[in-house]
Amino acid sequence: MTGILPYAINSKQDAWISAMVALILVFSGFLLILFIVINISILGVSEYERSNYPLLVSVGYINIVDFIQRLDSFIVIFMVCGVFIKIAIFLYCVIFNTAEIFNVKKSDQLIYPISLIIVICSIIMARNYAEHIHKRIEIIPYLLHVPIQIIIPICLLIIALIQKKMKAKI
Repeated sequence: MTGILPYAINSKQDAWISAMVALILVFSGFLLILFIVINISILGVSEYERSNYPLLVSVGYINIVDFIQRLDSFIVIFMVCGVFIKIAIFLYCVIFNTAEIFNVKKSDQLIYPISLIIVICSIIMARNYAEHIHKRIEIIPYLLHVPIQIIIPICLLIIALIQKKMKAKI
């Protein structure tokens, strides 16, 4: 979302785009909180923490008049569609921002190379789900999240402050 947000908020042509983006962010946040509260209410804290997919487990408990049951397949379809949309948005952001950083005039030229890199990385990253969870919990936070969320922003802040002082002197 941070790849799209600066362009949506700074859109001077359509002020309603900024309002719509803010509304979507607030709505999706409330929706996530609602699903978390419902799942914890159904499963309890201990079952919620142990489950890899608590929504799928919660839906397994649905039984309406012994007629509406086994809605797991619908949840899996919704989850797959959600992951597809999430990957599409991330890919768009990566292509758009890469084109902007490297001054590529047509960002269409970056679609195939970046997509190929993502596919290769996804194949190499983990052989199974257990290895994926291990890397997500023990490796990725230190090698990816700390640099991206702490080190790079601090460096950019220092660079921006130095540039501001340099411009003030001139």
